[in-house]
Amino acid sequence: MPISPVHSFAFLNENVPGEREKALTFCEELVGAADEIWFFGDWQNSKGCRREFDAAAQEFKCVRVVTGWRETRHVKNLPVFYGEPPKWLPVASKK
Repeated sequence: MPISPVHSFAFLNENVPGEREKALTFCEELVGAADEIWFFGDWQNSKGCRREFDAAAQEFKCVRVVTGWRETRHVKNLPVFYGEPPKWLPVASKK
């Protein structure tokens, strides 16, 4: 099941002292429960995403970086990955 950490803890107010750090800590805990971690867009410029990436690396999690989107005859909005796509994702052949 996909889980978005940034949306999961949006109830915390980053302008309240300590709540941003609490949210980042919760996000790192979610990484521990995940099978794969996907990063989208300009994630390198997000302190939270970089912390999640570091947490994933420390736990040897599968990390996937989505670099864009494309369409095939059968599927709209397929993610384009840096590296190999997941084996379970339907990808049209290049023929």
